[in-house]
Amino acid sequence: MYGLLIFLSLLLLAGCGDGETSNNSSLRTSYFIDAPVKGLNYECGDIKGVTDEKGAFSCSQTPITFKIGSLEIGKIDTFTSDNNVFPQDLIKVPREDVNNEKVVALAQFLQSLEDDGNITEYINITDTQQAFPQVEKFEVLSQSAVAQKLLSLNKSVVPKSKVQSHLSWWVKVKARKDARIMKALTLGDASVVSENDIVDEISRLTDNELNSCNEKINFIFSNGYSPKNIIWSSNKSQTLSSKNTPIFVSKTSSSYNSYGWIGEKSSGVRYSYNGIDLFSTQENNTAHTELKNETIQILNWLFQKDLSSGIYFTPKVKTKLSKI
Repeated sequence: MYGLLIFLSLLLLAGCGDGETSNNSSLRTSYFIDAPVKGLNYECGDIKGVTDEKGAFSCSQTPITFKIGSLEIGKIDTFTSDNNVFPQDLIKVPREDVNNEKVVALAQFLQSLEDDGNITEYINITDTQQAFPQVEKFEVLSQSAVAQKLLSLNKSVVPKSKVQSHLSWWVKVKARKDARIMKALTLGDASVVSENDIVDEISRLTDNELNSCNEKINFIFSNGYSPKNIIWSSNKSQTLSSKNTPIFVSKTSSSYNSYGWIGEKSSGVRYSYNGIDLFSTQENNTAHTELKNETIQILNWLFQKDLSSGIYFTPKVKTKLSKI
């Protein structure tokens, strides 16, 4: 149970990173999605930046303008309710509309700019200022002009059918993930929450939010807290979040129950990991994604910020969270 606290402090930006950081308290982090897009320039007020591999950008005000080098691809006039920005939001049509010609043209352009052709995890756009030095707007470019720009960069144009399929998939993924997490948090039903949902939430944590989590948790648990130790074996699989946070999920086994955890390898111990037990066991030992009931209770407690709901930990060794 001790390790759940560390998991929760990482998982919930609403409970830990809620604006109590020092100089960036008014910043709001959102994500540009057509798969997450890395390498987009953005401007909002006096702030200028570049999106990372999660498509993340942080602004305190709107409008927010997005560019590739000096080529403006669009802007949003208000923050979106789910903190995600899709090409459809720039064109100002419903996200379900993946047939809109302007949406398809913009998504096709972004997907075709991927540096190695693999857009499964995220779209990586590089050397943008050198490739697009001229101040202009994407919306006024002709189809042939766009094709010529891609050709000059030795980029192949992604077929429209693949563009639409890819964009539609990401719209559904984001909507489904948000719905699953909200169901788990509000109804206490975690049967549809997967380890990928958890990793995605953790990967969105910023350094300032992590520090804020430490401050809050150390205040509540003044004597500190400690992770649990879990033995690793070869028939457990590992995946990584975009910030290289390892998550391990056990496979079907006749000798032990299924569970998963997030953690890191213990120093000097070959098969031992410090981690957080995320999933409850199952009688037939098959891997699954149901969270512990105690985890759901704590999730609700953090979202509601209701201390009277109880704290389920007995803190021991003082420690500090850090990026894995």
